[in-house]
Amino acid sequence: MNSKLLFLTSALLIAGCTTKQPEQAPTCTGNTLRGCQPVIYFAEGSSKLEWKETQNLAWALEKLKRFPKKQVRIIGYTDSVGQPDKNFVLSKDRALAVKKYFVNNGIEADRITTAFRGEFDPVCTVDSCRHLNRRAEVEIGIPYERKSIDWDKISLEMDKVKCAVCEKE
Repeated sequence: MNSKLLFLTSALLIAGCTTKQPEQAPTCTGNTLRGCQPVIYFAEGSSKLEWKETQNLAWALEKLKRFPKKQVRIIGYTDSVGQPDKNFVLSKDRALAVKKYFVNNGIEADRITTAFRGEFDPVCTVDSCRHLNRRAEVEIGIPYERKSIDWDKISLEMDKVKCAVCEKE
């Protein structure tokens, strides 16, 4: 572990952050995918991909092109500032922004699934590192098979999730 990362990790722990640490931009090479899942960070209240973050996604894009049978799952998150229902929508927009990047760069949309968790599952629980929760995690996973999608079932499940978020207020 380099000294800057060690210092950052120590500072986050001293600040009271949870032990789940954010990942750095992937540095893996060759044919391996294991342990190299990028995390993309966003500005407060935004789902816009910044140039620096697209550079982190370029690695994942290259891997997805190299391994055409792999699928990708993108999970969007927010910090706990604001209303839970709006955070849920923002986390969805973040996941979809990353998906759009992949699709616009040649990855088939049916290889990509998205999930959104709003403010749930934070990396950090104190103000000094709240920015680490404004993220999308990219998980490159198992080989995929083309399947028909039951959109009615998905819509029904989304309605249940939306209701659960609204009832928490």
